[in-house]
Amino acid sequence: EQEVQGSKQKQLLEMTAYLEAERRAHRGVTARVAALEAEGAASSEALAASSEAQLAADEAREAQLAEVQNLQKEVHDLKKEAEALREEVETLQREAEERGEEVTGAGERA
Repeated sequence: EQEVQGSKQKQLLEMTAYLEAERRAHRGVTARVAALEAEGAASSEALAASSEAQLAADEAREAQLAEVQNLQKEVHDLKKEAEALREEVETLQREAEERGEEVTGAGERA
């Protein structure tokens, strides 16, 4: 009977040691899972921040492009206005020359 009791005690000690090893392994796995979850959360936050930064950069580029387009339109309009003014000056010069010729012509006749 002592032998049976000793065998049962040995089995109980082995089972206790096994359960303790399993508990430690479970704690290690739980800690690793927690670390991976924290790493995943940090990666998600970094990705979100990167996406926000990219969006802000895209918006800034769009604003710059709109400004460039506005400036190009303004330059185009100014060139058209300058051409119209050049044409007006040429017309006025022609008219002045014609009047001058008429006046000179009238002066020569007189």
